[in-house]
Amino acid sequence: MGSTLVQFRCDEELKEETTKLYESLGLDLPTAFRLFMKRSLQVQGLPFAVSTKVSYLRSVEDMSGAELDKILAQKALAGEIHSARDVADASKEKYGM
Repeated sequence: MGSTLVQFRCDEELKEETTKLYESLGLDLPTAFRLFMKRSLQVQGLPFAVSTKVSYLRSVEDMSGAELDKILAQKALAGEIHSARDVADASKEKYGM
């Protein structure tokens, strides 16, 4: 499959800070954006919640067990979290561990 060039303009400081963040994760900017696009296709939308509501941070201690279970289930369905067993199995498969 051929490749194509994607270009866009953004604030220089935003690019620098984002580049540093992705580099700290072992990614370059083009790879990070490819991951963003692939995840968008996977979820058939933006790979994060979009809302007009102002969100606030809540600690786990402030949540009921049911609230926490619901959040964890949603994140698991979205592929955002994985069980320790799944991570161990993937590591064994990938690295022969």
